[in-house]
Amino acid sequence: MIISLTVALAVSFLLYVCIFGGSSTGFIGKLHRLLVRCECFGLCFGRRCAHFLSRSEEVCCGRPNPLLQLFYLSLVLGGFYLFLLSTRQYMDNPRLAHYHSYAPYPAVGVAIATFVAASFSDPGTITPANLHRFSREPFDGVLYRPKM
Repeated sequence: MIISLTVALAVSFLLYVCIFGGSSTGFIGKLHRLLVRCECFGLCFGRRCAHFLSRSEEVCCGRPNPLLQLFYLSLVLGGFYLFLLSTRQYMDNPRLAHYHSYAPYPAVGVAIATFVAASFSDPGTITPANLHRFSREPFDGVLYRPKM
């Protein structure tokens, strides 16, 4: 049991580093570059696997992806559905205030409304005219990428 938990945590950590570590400049970022961008990854797993991993990172993290949006919606709505199946029946009891029975519905509604607003709003473009507003962050090629 302990060995399987340790293996699961190690694999989860490595997946986290490989998928989300590209934007980090600390230890996670260095480990990401070692695992993904290093030539030894291509030598160990082959060039096609290294290219696939690099392309997967770009698709998942570098541009809008409708599959990730659907995944988020399935998590929110699936979790709410499971709540309705298993927990909602226990909320109608005299020990809880009556508003506890109705609070989950607006909470999920607000979560979906803010998700939709974030999905369809324009993230903006950094230009030389508005660069001073964002100059607290260093130009590292990760957060800000030059565009022509």
